[in-house]
Amino acid sequence: MSIENSITNSTIVSSNESWRKRRFSSLFGIASSIGHYTGKVVDIIVKPIYRKSCEFWKNKEGTTEYEEWSKSHTNCQINHEGSAGKIEVDAIIEIFSRSDNLHGLKYAFYVGDGNNKIFKDIVDSEPYDDIVVEKKECIGHVQKRMNIRQRALKKKTLRRKRKKLTGKLIDELTVYYGLAIRRNYNSIEKMRNVIWATICIKFRPTKNLSMSIA
Repeated sequence: MSIENSITNSTIVSSNESWRKRRFSSLFGIASSIGHYTGKVVDIIVKPIYRKSCEFWKNKEGTTEYEEWSKSHTNCQINHEGSAGKIEVDAIIEIFSRSDNLHGLKYAFYVGDGNNKIFKDIVDSEPYDDIVVEKKECIGHVQKRMNIRQRALKKKTLRRKRKKLTGKLIDELTVYYGLAIRRNYNSIEKMRNVIWATICIKFRPTKNLSMSIA
């Protein structure tokens, strides 16, 4: 039994999606849900929108051979209709909607990567009658966005002062930023104070720092 926030038989999952080749041009997609506490894959779905054998027999439609093949072809592996870009969303919704039947579990919390569209589609699909799925942000992706924005700031706005914000310093600030969140997840005030303290220490002039230590 798993209990999250007093919701019996519920747990936290994250998801991972991939394509056979680059996203919207792919004819095959795969999605999985991963348990937060175990780190193990709890469900997986493969969604092809094309099979070479089906295409072969489709070209023979109307023939006696096609009729014989059609009678035996009762369990086609093609399980997705629509664009390749929609594979990701449809797969995740299906994973959530069948979790109760497969495992007796409700995925009450979804660890997202900042893609609010997928989470919105999950909520709109209403996979459970008695609960509404809630989102938890992935700290790793929050750190990644922090790093990207610092590098964009260095490139676009600092100009003459950009040497102060080096690539090494950006990486250090990103690590400390993640630690501040993980160690103070239950207090926004403490989290904010630690983040600001890190920035003040890292950007404090060396002379002033030496004087204060003395």
